[in-house]
Formats: sequence, C-alpha cells, structure tokens
Amino acid sequence: MYQLEYKILWNILNLFIFITLTSLLVFPPEWFFGSDIQLPERLTDKGIHIFVFTLLTIWVCGQLPSFIKVLMYISFYGIIIECIQYFSPYRTYELFDILANELGVILGILISFKLTNNWVIKIEDLITNLSSKY
Repeated sequence: MYQLEYKILWNILNLFIFITLTSLLVFPPEWFFGSDIQLPERLTDKGIHIFVFTLLTIWVCGQLPSFIKVLMYISFYGIIIECIQYFSPYRTYELFDILANELGVILGILISFKLTNNWVIKIEDLITNLSSKY
C-alpha cells in the first residue's frame, strides 16, 4: 500500500466494500432487491460482472502501487466467489463468470494505468487541503 495518511479510513471503506460485494455475489438477489426482481439475461449478467470487477479493480489500484498484485488479488477474489457459488444453493457456478470477472480486472487495470492512477493520493491531498482551511 501507499503511505496513506488516512489508512484507517481506507481500510474501513475496503472492508465495507468487500463485505457488501461478497454478500451481493453469494446470497440470492431476492434477499436484497425483493422477490419481483427480474434477473438479467446471460449477456447482461456478464456485463454486470465486467462492470463490477472493473470498478473494484480501479478502487484497489488506487491503493496498491503494483498492478501485478492487484491482478492477483482481485482475480483470486473472483475465483473464490465462484467456488463459493458452486456450493451455494442460491447461486450457480459458471466458468464464463470467471472469464467476465477477469475481463473486468484487465479493463480496470488499463483504466487505472491510463486515467486514474494514484487516485487515492489525490483524494488524500484534497482532504488535507480542505481540513487545513478550517
């Protein structure tokens, strides 16, 4: 991790995001969104996987300086989630979900490398500047 001034804040946010995301990916969607939810079709489902793992990767890339570590951590997380779904009565394991997750991770790394690299340091500078004014 970068040497962050607000490390406790980032760790709390990380914990919240990973617990929320894991819950949404492991438990039935009806538990969160009601029983009248329309489950997405296969293409939309894979698009959601790509989108979620792209955002997750951008989030983590802002806090870890090594894109290789991000690739390994988030890829491992996606595989673990799918393995949990294999044993879950509420979800199904799909190899294409893992592939969609990996596509999202790669897309997130590319976006981070080109556009949002070190975003967390910029946010910390902004917080520090705002707090020093008051």
